[in-house]
Amino acid sequence: MKETKKYKQIQEELSPFHTIMDRAVNAVLEQEISKYPIMIVSVSAVDLGIPLIDREESGGALNIHVSTLEEMVTKQVIQMEKVDAFIQVYKDPENHICIFYIGPNQAEFLFLPYKHQE
Repeated sequence: MKETKKYKQIQEELSPFHTIMDRAVNAVLEQEISKYPIMIVSVSAVDLGIPLIDREESGGALNIHVSTLEEMVTKQVIQMEKVDAFIQVYKDPENHICIFYIGPNQAEFLFLPYKHQE
């Protein structure tokens, strides 16, 4: 139950940024940069991806960057031997957004449905 509540909270926190994240994911896919776009969502500054939202500038609680599986492998966030397993669990980016959430004491991948899927 706690996990479901946490995911709902993250979805609510990201709700104002849905459009910009959707555009970033679509750009990655349409420009054939990667088949595996990943949104980096963090409470503190990170050196991953391309910044979309800076929490200090926006007055919000989260930094949001767009990245890809390939960058995550290059920067050793995902180990090369885990790539196939990651691809197997990666959900269709037309229906779900892949988020690498970096919180105060945690880091995890989430696949959240787009609003139109709920």
